[in-house]
Amino acid sequence: MPVPANNDEFLDLIRKSGVVEETRIKAFLDRVEQANATIPEQPIKFASWLVRDGVLTYFQAEQILQGKYKRFSIGKYKVLEKLGIGGMGQVFLCEHKMMRRRVAVKVLPIANSDNEAARDRFYREARAVAALDHPNIVRAYDVDQDDNLHFLVMEFVDGTNLHDLVKKHGPLDITRACHFIYASAAGLEYANGMGIVHRDIKPGNILVDRNGIVKILDMGLALFFRGEDDDGLTRHHDENVLGTADYLSPEQAIDSHTVDIRADIYSLGGTFYYLLTGSAPFPEGSVAQKLLKHQTAEPKPLQERRPEVPDEVVAIVAKMMAKDTADRYATPGELMADLTPYVQIPIAPPTEAEMPKFSRAAVGNSNASRGAPSSVSLSGSSSGIPSLAFQSSMGGAQNSMVIADPKAAPAIWEDIAAATTPNSSADTPSTKPRTAPPPPSKRSSPVADPRPKKKKLLLGGIAAGVLLAVLGAYLVFGGKSKPGTPGTQAPVVTGPRTLYVTKRTGQSPDVTFPTLASAVAKAGPGDTIKLLDDPHVEPPVRIIANSAGKLTGVVIEAGNPASRVTLKPPPGPISGKRGFLELTATDGLTIRNLDIDARSQLDFCITIQGKIDGLVLENLTLKGAATADLFVEKAHASPDRRARFDRLAIRVDAPNCDGIQFVGDANTPVNSVIVENCRFIGRGWNAVHFRGPARDVDFRNNRVYQFEQGVLFEGPDGASAVNVTRNTFHSLNVGILLKDKPPENPPNSVNLSLNYFAKCKDVLRGPDRQFPGLQANDNARDQESRPGEGMNPQAAEVKGYTLPPPDNDSDSMFLLIGDASPLKAFGPKKIAIGAQ
Repeated sequence: MPVPANNDEFLDLIRKSGVVEETRIKAFLDRVEQANATIPEQPIKFASWLVRDGVLTYFQAEQILQGKYKRFSIGKYKVLEKLGIGGMGQVFLCEHKMMRRRVAVKVLPIANSDNEAARDRFYREARAVAALDHPNIVRAYDVDQDDNLHFLVMEFVDGTNLHDLVKKHGPLDITRACHFIYASAAGLEYANGMGIVHRDIKPGNILVDRNGIVKILDMGLALFFRGEDDDGLTRHHDENVLGTADYLSPEQAIDSHTVDIRADIYSLGGTFYYLLTGSAPFPEGSVAQKLLKHQTAEPKPLQERRPEVPDEVVAIVAKMMAKDTADRYATPGELMADLTPYVQIPIAPPTEAEMPKFSRAAVGNSNASRGAPSSVSLSGSSSGIPSLAFQSSMGGAQNSMVIADPKAAPAIWEDIAAATTPNSSADTPSTKPRTAPPPPSKRSSPVADPRPKKKKLLLGGIAAGVLLAVLGAYLVFGGKSKPGTPGTQAPVVTGPRTLYVTKRTGQSPDVTFPTLASAVAKAGPGDTIKLLDDPHVEPPVRIIANSAGKLTGVVIEAGNPASRVTLKPPPGPISGKRGFLELTATDGLTIRNLDIDARSQLDFCITIQGKIDGLVLENLTLKGAATADLFVEKAHASPDRRARFDRLAIRVDAPNCDGIQFVGDANTPVNSVIVENCRFIGRGWNAVHFRGPARDVDFRNNRVYQFEQGVLFEGPDGASAVNVTRNTFHSLNVGILLKDKPPENPPNSVNLSLNYFAKCKDVLRGPDRQFPGLQANDNARDQESRPGEGMNPQAAEVKGYTLPPPDNDSDSMFLLIGDASPLKAFGPKKIAIGAQ
């Protein structure tokens, strides 16, 4: 069909393609109309709007812009994006039409559907993958045919391959490289036990996902020792040499059909060399020259390329790449045993910068922050057809795709979740042990000699290596499988330690614990406790500082600051516990980068009592409580060590539940607390509820959405020095409610200033009398929000607001009214704020 000349033709092709339901198209057009926005006349720019809003994916937009609207379905699957292309076929990110599950679908090229060798090998790969079920090997779900399309359905893995990881970010940390090789060896050990040799191990066929899991990909060249008549398929088609020249073992260059698992170990050794140096063992020369070097030459010594690599690791790589198979590790299990000392300490999963980015429609609602590439630009193709240029990080695959600059499209329908995702300030944990690990144990085939025996082999026939399409990864434990074996010597650690909470076995008992409670019981001053399993299910935990200061300065956090760990109570009734975490008399405690789900089984997610000097709750999500997500009872801190609740996402669904409850009395008021940069989302009763006196409390730079009341003050003793400043209140019945109190005890020194109220029935509400201690100045409201009734007119006055210049970066920018989100507000750094 011709290229669409206008938007009407473009929309007509979208409807014909079937990739988007008519209701979603209509909803998009309605939002544009409601925002009084003008759709650009050029289809290429209109397409960028649809991609940015999550209506189309990059691939769908590119194809439809070129007049292609057919074949967006492969059997039961809808095509979303193209992930890669190789000699064995194309790989697409697809969605099951009924189950909505995202999968990777490898399609045999139509040109090869009648090619017996290509078709047989394609189904051979399906059988190879289907025979394997291991966390470090990509899984297959189905193999099928749709007309003349033969396709293999596999798990979709959201990650990058090790080749691209090193190419873009440089050689890996030594400990990290050891973990990745250990996990790969675990997958090969399992495959070897199933009678399968991979025959194409290389960095591009090993993936690591966002959670740090390592998976071996692409079994298209796998050699079966069971039920395949000694590799009869490739013999039948006279294919002597299979594999990739940069990592091919010497014996595989002579005859690919007679190799065993030691060929994969050699290739994995070459991969190890690449991870540590950023270069293949023999990067120069033709294919024939590289194959000859693998048989006769030694790669440049690791010590010259990377002097800090321990001698023991150098020896491990040398033994993996020994020319004579008899000098190599006999099995991947032997290799894992020698790597064990170097994988005792868990590593952090990859950073977001190392991970690929996908269109919003491709990832759905699961992770909106991955939705748009960091930079995009308008371009044209050689045929004169405008195209969308997009580079995918999946397996190094590249698509010829680019969308128009997203800034050209107004953001009135911007996904609030993407606009309000906070940036973690947590430091990335070190991946290096604190002391040198013990040397690998000596075995019958010693690894100490870095110069294994050479053996010259005859160079056999050479065939072109097959480029294999790459798929994505699944969950592993920080890039490793079974770190450690019973009896392995643990590093000696003095001073503050890092403790790990995981239910995985085989860890060092000195630093790993099955429960948070057991880790807290063993923690000392300055220790960091990292939770590694997601979700983490455990009965409620009490954290109480003792007189000796044992828990002073302790940090509790997710194992990887770039990801989250959800803490949940076990199913069933729970007695005697009010909150999942109960904090009493803490000193310098920090809890960050966690989600706590009370699952409607507990009154609170977190309770806080007693002296809380220096307490920090940072970047937490709290939800599922019956009474309040956060309960602060008679908690007090020193003025110079105020408690701080920063970047909390507090979600409330129960109608009688509060976000935060502050409870104090005349003798012990809540004291010295800062609540800032938090989001309160839900249909609960109060975002913040002061029950009784509070002193020196700041509630600032927060966003409150859809509660009955924003802030409620009640109790006979009033509040003193409470500042409610620079907050946004949206879709509330009452912004600030001052409940009836005896006339002799009015609130004292409550400051309401620089707040913005939108769609609030009343901004302020209180009894029909004046509150001399209340100060309400320089607040702003939209036209749908009333100032309030029954209040001192001066105190309740809500002024209009004049927009500051666009380049103004002062605190007043917090009140800037814009069109980027339903809350119509921007923060001091011009970042959209509001509920999500």
